[in-house]
Amino acid sequence: MAGGEQARWLGWTAVFAGVGSIAAGLVQAFTGEPTVVSLILTIIGPTVISLWLLVTGVLMGRKAPLLRSTPPGSASAASHGAA
Repeated sequence: MAGGEQARWLGWTAVFAGVGSIAAGLVQAFTGEPTVVSLILTIIGPTVISLWLLVTGVLMGRKAPLLRSTPPGSASAASHGAA
């Protein structure tokens, strides 16, 4: 898929969830034991990433029929990408 076909918020959601997961790991690594913050982040981060995978899969699945019905490089393929 070409760039710009998915919502920007979808990409930023994955970035923030990944940063939260990294932060949880760093907090636990520096303290040597799980803290309340790291426990919360290790629940939220993977949950958000799992939901992100679900939403991305649904959005891509909804676009699949459009991508199959238009040959690559045709004028109608370009118009479907802009919608």
